[in-house]
Amino acid sequence: MTLFNSKIIAVIASFIGGISVAKAETPPTVFAAASLTAALDEIAQSKKIKPQFSFASSGALARQIASGAPADIFISANIKWADWLKTTTSDIIVNEKTFLSNSLAVVSYQPQTQTIKKLFQNENDFFVAIGDPTHTPAGIYAKQSLEYLNLWKELTNKLAPSSNVRAALYLVQSGAADYGIVYKSDALNAQNIHLVDILPKNSHEPILYQALLLKQDNQINAKATSLFDNLSDTDAITIWKKFGFQPLKN
Repeated sequence: MTLFNSKIIAVIASFIGGISVAKAETPPTVFAAASLTAALDEIAQSKKIKPQFSFASSGALARQIASGAPADIFISANIKWADWLKTTTSDIIVNEKTFLSNSLAVVSYQPQTQTIKKLFQNENDFFVAIGDPTHTPAGIYAKQSLEYLNLWKELTNKLAPSSNVRAALYLVQSGAADYGIVYKSDALNAQNIHLVDILPKNSHEPILYQALLLKQDNQINAKATSLFDNLSDTDAITIWKKFGFQPLKN
């Protein structure tokens, strides 16, 4: 959809639902999953849009928006958090799209040649960094995968839960944790770590990213609409693939 068509839709919506279109020059505020940081920043630059970004775990961001934090776009790494926000604040949702997928990877501080099971069943002292499984999508997926592999109970006392997946990745990069379970996109683009293996896709729920276009004070930000519309255009797809994501077909 072109920016012109998006503006027309927004204007029509203003007559139907009392929504007005925000000034085009207003920078959009984008709340996005931490794993999207580098790729989304490059996409915004390619569109010559300068959003005010807030990157964190999807759960933390969803709760902030539900509590009144102003956002024009929310991109979640977990469909459940997007659905929760849609249920909690349905009056601010303008549009939605599920447009990306990802995989889960095991990374290490030192090079490794052993399988994941042999590494994690080792009796030596070690720590595994993951996102906090109580609210971060990466942590939720990691727990699902470890349970599937019958490793969750064995690792309970060796886990280092983090506020988001980027924080978990940093623990491995700094050597504070021996291993980490992060997204494939993080593993492929991070320095000072080693990719051990990709966890089986059937060991966890599908990792899908959903974007929500939001309104603030009954206004739709024009630049936010443009960015939202172009998250899955040809140029954006090239950038997503460059950073290790798997764009979904519309």
